[in-house]
Amino acid sequence: MLNIMRIIFFISFAYLLSACTNTTSVKFQETNKNISRIYLIPTGKLEFDSLYTYDGAGLLDILVIRALRSESIENELNTLRRAVSRKELDRINFDIIKQKLSLIHNTKFEELEVSLPESDFNEWFNPKKKIFSIIKKYEKDSLLIEFGYEEIYIQQKQRCSLGLFDLSRCNKMGGGIGIRVVDSNTGNIVGRGFYRNNLYDNMDGAKFPSNYTVNMSDKEKTKFYSDTVVKFMRQNIKKALDKAL
Repeated sequence: MLNIMRIIFFISFAYLLSACTNTTSVKFQETNKNISRIYLIPTGKLEFDSLYTYDGAGLLDILVIRALRSESIENELNTLRRAVSRKELDRINFDIIKQKLSLIHNTKFEELEVSLPESDFNEWFNPKKKIFSIIKKYEKDSLLIEFGYEEIYIQQKQRCSLGLFDLSRCNKMGGGIGIRVVDSNTGNIVGRGFYRNNLYDNMDGAKFPSNYTVNMSDKEKTKFYSDTVVKFMRQNIKKALDKAL
């Protein structure tokens, strides 16, 4: 039994390490040359997850609880998928990025289609150089502002910890976003920023009592999830931009 627990522990630990994001920020340094154009590029795929945690439980207990609550977890995951529109998130990010950069650069913006649609977040975010598939696609002396989403999740948590001695259950929603600034002449990553509202944030709209949505219709619940994701992702993109630009 002890050997089995050790195997489970090391497998889980290895998984967590592989999922970690290289969040080292690189602040874009302004140059004297004029920026000919700024391309805005959504990148990678949008993934979702739903998980259940129980404070004070061991790893095996958590696995058992997750198995018992698999139907509930799957239902939450399906609701989250229905609630989130990548098209809407991309549009929000386009607007926020253009609003920030238009104060700095007097140039044209061009919005492109999603690139690397099947790529994992880390595969896109971590490299220090971009490999151009069609280098003539971008004007000389232009900048590429790429953004991609880390997993968006809903967490069903046994202990909400909203206050001292508060043992109520709660749900949390979260996710992350990364920004890369690429020099079109070289492919070098000249700016990089990442921000995630994590499991322990007390951000308004990302944490709510588990019974909050019990009496909601499916339509109401879906809209609530959609509004919640939009709210924290608006904050995430602004904070990621501040790290990169």
